[in-house]
Amino acid sequence: IIGEEGVMITSEAEGIIVDNVNGLMLQDIQFETKKTPLKVTNSKQIEMIDLQFVIQEESVYFENIEQLILEQLNVSSESKKHFSQKPNGIDIFKSNDIKVNDLEITNLQDGIYFARIEDVSIKNSKSTFGRYGIHFMYGKRINVEQNFVSNNVTGLMLMIVEDLKVEKNTVLRQLMINSNGLYLYDVKDASVRHNEFLENTVATVWNSVRETTFSENVFQSNSTVVEAKKSPKVVVEDNQF
Repeated sequence: IIGEEGVMITSEAEGIIVDNVNGLMLQDIQFETKKTPLKVTNSKQIEMIDLQFVIQEESVYFENIEQLILEQLNVSSESKKHFSQKPNGIDIFKSNDIKVNDLEITNLQDGIYFARIEDVSIKNSKSTFGRYGIHFMYGKRINVEQNFVSNNVTGLMLMIVEDLKVEKNTVLRQLMINSNGLYLYDVKDASVRHNEFLENTVATVWNSVRETTFSENVFQSNSTVVEAKKSPKVVVEDNQF
């Protein structure tokens, strides 16, 4: 389904609902709906390209998807409520083989939230002015590369994941009292390399982190660089402070 320039789906309820589909592409469509603009479940080979979403009450939602591509999506909210009263931008649950590239998400609770996922790559994406910019919970084989997170409570929140790479990201100005640039909780076998952590209240938090290396990162103008507990096997080498 490919929209011509200016095609918009508007609704006081949901937008597009998809279930049990093998092979779907949506491209060049704008959504303004009160409920979820797009919900895809129990499907394979899903591609979402060059879509724009204005979120009101519910997120863009994916669950039980095999082979998901999200590319050039713009997701935002016009609400002036506190982020705790807003939905997430994109929710992805119980899915695998996910490629996310060139997203821009702003003014929502969590920019993009992944839960119980495997084989995920998120690159070249921007998430700003929310609670968590990019949020993972329960996952394996995760690659977070060349993203920009700014003005969130926490830029990157990565919880209960194994085989993790966090590389070449810019983590800028998470500056609330309890803000963190990168929060790792119950993380095993991770590499955090070539990132820039700039002007954060706390640049990185390690909580129950194991078998992880921080190398060749730049830490500049953060109030605190590291807060760590229960993290006995972390290697820190060749960073700039």
